[in-house]
This record gives sequence, structure tokens and C-alpha cells, in this order.
Amino acid sequence: MIVPTMFSALPSAFLVTAFLLAGSGCSPDNAAAGTSAGEAREIPQVEVLKARMVVERDYRVELTVDRIATYRDKRIQTFEGLSFREYGPDGVLRLEGDADRGVFFLDSENIELTGTVRFHSLLEGAELESESLSWDQAERLLAGPPDGKVLLLRDDGSAVEGTGFRLKGRENRILFSRDVSGRFSAEETSQ
Repeated sequence: MIVPTMFSALPSAFLVTAFLLAGSGCSPDNAAAGTSAGEAREIPQVEVLKARMVVERDYRVELTVDRIATYRDKRIQTFEGLSFREYGPDGVLRLEGDADRGVFFLDSENIELTGTVRFHSLLEGAELESESLSWDQAERLLAGPPDGKVLLLRDDGSAVEGTGFRLKGRENRILFSRDVSGRFSAEETSQ
């Protein structure tokens, strides 16, 4: 099933999130990391707790996280308790979302989000929910797990759910490969 996309701003939100996570550096304090006897806990090179970051360009993104940890040897950053809000040039809130956990791959700039993952487009009057989403930077592809459900819910109450979710950042459509159910009002809205 193909549904016209109402989440055209998602790729930019992922890119800004990636930029913010990659740029969140501070002096590490590995001496403070305690582990009990016999516990082999990996210590991140950088750990930031309860952070709020703001990027201002022709739009504004506010990102808050409970925890970001950088593991440079693994070339990843992990984060917990992520939420963001994106505002347009006019200051109007356009997109907001959150995820329980995530991994940002430093080399590829890919992102994997897990737990409860939610995005809400106020411009489009629609929400996207899943237990897992991933962003492939090179392909500019937002995807759900092959067998995982993704729910699209419009503010008018119409909804569609399916597996094999894919949103190509360069195209204006959302794809589900199977197990699609529901009814979705896909009327175009002004942006």
C-alpha cells in the first residue's frame, strides 16, 4: 500500500538529531564511573546527562535527552529519553517526537530508535508510532522493522497500520509491504 507522506520534515529532523548527537562533546570524567567488583561495564568516553540542545537555522530544533553516551572505539553514540520539537521560520511548531532509546552510528550517520517511538506532524495533522524505526542516511530512508507494526494516525481519527514500513526522503510517499489494515484520509494539506 502506498500512502502520500505527511512526514516530509522527518528526514531533516533525523539529520538535525544526528548533528546534535555527533556534536555533543565535553571533557570525559571516567574516574566517576563506578562499577561493582566483578562487573565489567563499558565506560563511555563522553557521557552527557539531562541535556537540552537548540539548533537555529532557517528553522529551529529543540532536542532534549536524558542521557547521551559516546563510545568512540565502537563509533557509536547511544541515547535514552530523546524528545525533539521543530519550529518553522515563522516560529510555529511543525514536528515533534520522542523515542525511549537510540543508537547513532558515527561513520554512516544512521540512527536506530527503539522502545516507544512517536512523531507528530502538526502541519499534516498526523502521527507515526512504532516500537522501532531506523534512518539510513545514504539512502535517506526511514524504515520500520520488517515484521514490526507501524501506525499512522491522522488527527481526524483515520488510521492505517502495517508492516514493512518505508518512507523515502527523496520521494513523497510512504510504503507498507504487507498486513495493512485501516482507513486513512490522505488529503493533501497546505504547507
